[in-house]
Amino acid sequence: MMKFHDAGRIVFFKSRGFFKGSFTPVLKQHSEERVVPFSSDLMYHVVASVEQYKDFVPYTLESNVLRRVSKDESVCQLKVGFGMLSESYNSRVRCFPKEKRVTAIAEDSSLFKTLSTEWILQDRPLDPQSCLLQYKVEFQFHSMIHNNMADMFFDKITKTMVDAFLAQCSVVREHRKSMPKKPSLSLYKLYGCKDSTPASVLGELESLSHFSLVELERIQKRFDNAAHGDKAMDLKMFTDLFSTLFSNTGHSITDLESCAMNIFQALDSNRDEKISLREFTAGLSTVLKGTKEERCRFWFRCYDKDSDGKLSKEELHDMILTSMSVRNALIKTGAVSKMTDLHHSLVIHSDVEKVAKSVVEKCFDDSEHSKSLSITDILPFF
Repeated sequence: MMKFHDAGRIVFFKSRGFFKGSFTPVLKQHSEERVVPFSSDLMYHVVASVEQYKDFVPYTLESNVLRRVSKDESVCQLKVGFGMLSESYNSRVRCFPKEKRVTAIAEDSSLFKTLSTEWILQDRPLDPQSCLLQYKVEFQFHSMIHNNMADMFFDKITKTMVDAFLAQCSVVREHRKSMPKKPSLSLYKLYGCKDSTPASVLGELESLSHFSLVELERIQKRFDNAAHGDKAMDLKMFTDLFSTLFSNTGHSITDLESCAMNIFQALDSNRDEKISLREFTAGLSTVLKGTKEERCRFWFRCYDKDSDGKLSKEELHDMILTSMSVRNALIKTGAVSKMTDLHHSLVIHSDVEKVAKSVVEKCFDDSEHSKSLSITDILPFF
């Protein structure tokens, strides 16, 4: 039994253990998804190194591996503290190296009724120095007192937790940079291979686009794979490539083949019904790194099917929807230029339909035209 003084009254309630009240605490959940400026390998290493948590994870006082169940599974003991209170619990940690996934579930805890976390790290092929991070945590206390304390700290903990892991990634990366490096082949030596694009061509593309030579090499490899070794891609090849962009991203476009055809026609500048490496690079450069006006004009060209310089409400809606869906997919695959700041995480818009409708409404509400808009009408809202 425990007693508390409440406005002159003494309140008694049964306690089943360390600060355990009689009410059922609510289940708390938090999840987030963002692109972070660290490779999936580095991030996975930091997340899987549970014994290091005491050095950088907020409110974690101790972290030890009690026993190894297998190579990729262990039972760990963690001690957490909130102000004057602290308590230890065991957590079963499972690592999935091929999937770059780490899960942890509390076992037989007197503190938590439920505690589970999951980290999923996805590669971004066009920017291997970054990855897509998905983080989920779900917990429920036995005690209402702990639950009430968590209500005060919940937002702070969830906001600082992932940032703490990112900060640790930065520490580990800097340590690795200080280690002696093995010699590697020069980028230009690689161009000497028979299956590589000559350095002179990539050098020309570098001067005409917003990409670096390293980025252009990745683009060239993806182009060669899609074109099956040919010098240009036809519509089918491009549609297949366009489809793979959305295959593992969780983002979709309703009429994918129609969107692919619109973009293909906009990229095919010489109207030969094929896309060369130069045309492909020019389009990517505009979509990913061009100015707002350059991007708007490109997407406008994709959906101005009759070339009259106007877009209807439906065409503008499809244009915004496609441009944002493609942007989301490109962020996940790593085509967007890599970040150099921990807090410069690329945001993925989850409800592109809502954004598209909002932009269309703003464009037409602000314009005197009722049926169609020109590029100058749309540009301020793009």
